[in-house]
Amino acid sequence: MKIGAAQKIITPDSPHLLTQTGMERQHPTQGVLQDLFVEALAFDNGDGNPAFVTTADLRTIERDWIFRIKDTLSQKLGCDPRRILLSSNHNHCSSPIPYYETKAAHAAAKKAHEKIVNALIDACLEAYENRREARIAYGAATLTEPIGQNRRMRLCSGIAVQAWGSGPFCPPGHKLAFPPGEDSTEIRFLAVKEPNAAKPFALLTAYPAHIHLAEIPFFAGEVAGAVKLELKKRLGKNLIALYASGAAGDVAVQIAHPQPAIPMQIDFKPHVAWFKKSQKLLARRFADALLPALQEAKYRPAKTLRSAYYSTGDDAARNDIDAPHTILSTLALGDILLASIPGELFLNYQTRLAQKSPNKKFLLLGYNGSANGYVPEPIGFEHGGYETMRGPAAKGETRLQIRPHVYARRSARDLGDRIEAQLLKQFSALSSQ
Repeated sequence: MKIGAAQKIITPDSPHLLTQTGMERQHPTQGVLQDLFVEALAFDNGDGNPAFVTTADLRTIERDWIFRIKDTLSQKLGCDPRRILLSSNHNHCSSPIPYYETKAAHAAAKKAHEKIVNALIDACLEAYENRREARIAYGAATLTEPIGQNRRMRLCSGIAVQAWGSGPFCPPGHKLAFPPGEDSTEIRFLAVKEPNAAKPFALLTAYPAHIHLAEIPFFAGEVAGAVKLELKKRLGKNLIALYASGAAGDVAVQIAHPQPAIPMQIDFKPHVAWFKKSQKLLARRFADALLPALQEAKYRPAKTLRSAYYSTGDDAARNDIDAPHTILSTLALGDILLASIPGELFLNYQTRLAQKSPNKKFLLLGYNGSANGYVPEPIGFEHGGYETMRGPAAKGETRLQIRPHVYARRSARDLGDRIEAQLLKQFSALSSQ
């Protein structure tokens, strides 16, 4: 098999007219702290039907982008669009939208979105062009210091409350009982190197946690951006580092390294200094855990390339932005599985997959553009908490308006179980071939 990798920049050209999405911003954007990127891996085993995996410094992949990217690559390369796996790392300091209601701001946002789409397409094309004979290795590393921790806490009454950087909110008369979910302690990875090379030329990591540190009004790479820079520093500047967030719905990094209680005023220097220091600290923890496991990884050729695909309705989703749409797409590189999934599944679904799947070597690549809201186990809606405070979706419901011009998607009560069942079906089919 031949494998290629590429990276493209997506930092907006007019950041002063834009703002980042996710968690409402209270201040105009002040500029750019770090550049933003998209990455791509291309896999080709000579059958004329290559496959692609992408990661991106984005909150999510917009629905119309999915079809534009897949249609363009399919037309240019003749590949099956179902073999194009999209994902983003859920960066809240990215995905630009207009900050001002002006023509200039809306034009800048449109230009920024075009830059993102074109960069994803160009990264895939470049990765395909520079593909070369390669070996792959799968591995998993266990953290020795915390990065992503469960942000939900159960009270003695059974209900769940949030544990942000300030800790869990405990109403008077209640007692904290225990976290209703596990912390994120495992990093999974796929390393790619040329047959006689000492180091990989591409490294895909999958770590299930929200990478959002704080509400600073700057475009930045968040924790994922710092991790990619740290891996380049340790493994060589030519490394293409890809970072994916998997089943991260109830896990966040703010708990491990909370923001100091400094009022955010016009002078953002204290917050920027804390933000950069936090990025580097968590990136070092990430790399310190990952590198020993990477050194022990066993590389071998991937001789087979297979795929499985599920969608609740691509044709309907093309024409109706509110139509429910779930995409689950899995690529098998020999016995290693890469699965593109919706964002916001709770972490215990990854644990359940690891227990039930016939193949334990899999990476979950989240936030693939099929937005479904937070997806807990069914009992999670009874526990409550921020992620489920609006309850499960009613029959036929797609989006819920919670304030002017802002909509939230809600998942059906059994959606997580249905996603799990479909992924297990794909994993089993690809493992038996």
